[in-house]
Amino acid sequence: MELRKITEHDAPYLVNWRNSNAEFFPPGPPLTLESHRSWYQGYLRDPQDHMYMVCAPGLVGTVAIHLGDREIGRVMRGPVHGEKGAMSKALLELMRIYGFGSYILRVLEGNEHAIEFYRRLGFSTEGRIVHYSVPCLIMHKSMKRSPHERH
Repeated sequence: MELRKITEHDAPYLVNWRNSNAEFFPPGPPLTLESHRSWYQGYLRDPQDHMYMVCAPGLVGTVAIHLGDREIGRVMRGPVHGEKGAMSKALLELMRIYGFGSYILRVLEGNEHAIEFYRRLGFSTEGRIVHYSVPCLIMHKSMKRSPHERH
């Protein structure tokens, strides 16, 4: 499993994956290559936002983190499944790389598959919010720290 930063060349994959899984995202019009390119230009200007392609082998999915609030997001599996557990490994590796003591994420209340995935990775439900008019769970994960780490 490998993580690599997204590039403008990933646009066709990202647009297709997002539109194919629209029910798991806040409501809105389907993405287009043009709307994605516009989003990507804003993404490039935000040094707090880091999005990765998951390769295991082939393009398996995406994971992202926003450093300002330690929020995991845009976890999306594509049509290629790659090695077993690739998305779990990718998310755990992302959290290891950034090394925060805890992480949060939002997930749509009805997305039971994703909720179970996050629970298996050690996330627990902390509360509920309405995000873009859609009920979401807020999930949290505390990371174990080595006794040698500074706090």
